[in-house]
Amino acid sequence: MHAVMDIGTNSVRLLVANLQEKQLIPVRHELRITRLGQDVDRQGCLAEAAMERTLQALEEYREIVSSLPVSTVQLTATSAVRDSANRDEFADQIRRRVGWEVRILGGDEEAQLSFLGAVDAAGSSLGGSTKIIVTDIGGGSSEVVVGISDGTVLAAYSLQLGSVRMTEKWITSHPVPDDEVARLQLSVRTQLADELPSYEEAGAAVLVAVGGTATTMAAVALGLAAYDALSVTRTIHTKETIADMRERLRRMTLADRSKVIGLVPGREDVIVAGLSILLGLMEHFRAGSVMVVDSDLLQGLILQSAVVD
Repeated sequence: MHAVMDIGTNSVRLLVANLQEKQLIPVRHELRITRLGQDVDRQGCLAEAAMERTLQALEEYREIVSSLPVSTVQLTATSAVRDSANRDEFADQIRRRVGWEVRILGGDEEAQLSFLGAVDAAGSSLGGSTKIIVTDIGGGSSEVVVGISDGTVLAAYSLQLGSVRMTEKWITSHPVPDDEVARLQLSVRTQLADELPSYEEAGAAVLVAVGGTATTMAAVALGLAAYDALSVTRTIHTKETIADMRERLRRMTLADRSKVIGLVPGREDVIVAGLSILLGLMEHFRAGSVMVVDSDLLQGLILQSAVVD
């Protein structure tokens, strides 16, 4: 049994799973919204309160992991931690409080792990030679991987585009005013054009989205009162449907958004920016629809360790 955890910009996640004949069998999945990356883009370092929230979540996870027959434990951190000036201090605090070493992933490594996890969930439904573009929209960054559904990676990119980062940069109030949405979308479009190849053949590729923005969008679209990964995985959502959802959500107050079925508490203030990034990626790759899967770097970590072993 394997336990993997990731410290993200917005959330800390735990996956405990068995790997039998290359098939992942989840045992326990937990998520805590700790907003570790709050103001990290502006301040350049992790805030004390945000680190404490995250450490408390990790202490909860230590109790869960210790209650299960886990053979391996991996803890990783992504955008907020790797971008912060005090990341070594935070790693020391984790070591002292919970006894785990944290592995800070580079952007390319994060992208490739997300691809591995996504292909594991979506690949069998696509065939072994389908061109696939996997996007993972996080709180601080977005990873994009172009590859083949047999697991072959052709190119990987990590962009400073995340739902928390872009919310703090462009959104000042809720409901979100027209001009703020317009500036946000223009910023996303410009950054994608500057940092991502256009991929003339991208229109023939399948666009797959993983991560909290995508799975939350799917849960809202499906009206899931209780989140269910199997119900979300491999669902197809059109660009028009996603644009309509963003328009509906951005016109709501935070209090009204918190009542939307399927919208995870803690994401109501960043979902508009997250959907804007997703729409920007769909526009950039000329994709009329996107497949959502609930399988990303957590699953990729377990699959990668199995290959190494």
